[in-house]
Amino acid sequence: GAAGLATMAAAGPFALVVSDMRMPGMNGAEFLAEARRIAPDTIRMILSGQSDLDAAIAAVNDGRIFRFLTKPCTGDALRAAVEAGVAQHRLVQAE
Repeated sequence: GAAGLATMAAAGPFALVVSDMRMPGMNGAEFLAEARRIAPDTIRMILSGQSDLDAAIAAVNDGRIFRFLTKPCTGDALRAAVEAGVAQHRLVQAE
């Protein structure tokens, strides 16, 4: 999480960031909430095998995620979500 945030701050902005829910040091909801603070126009998604409802709610509310994908996730589903996220980013930037 910390390395991802440092990369976002140093090399961003990025159109999209995808996070796992379980990471060392911070969870995905915490990561995406901080990512939102660093780069509010970056689209945020979670890909997680965790089915904890409280964690999902925190990710949506704190990180304001665009999509919550569950594992296992097919390549086609991930690709479609990323394409939709990039399209959303373009829309936000156009506004």
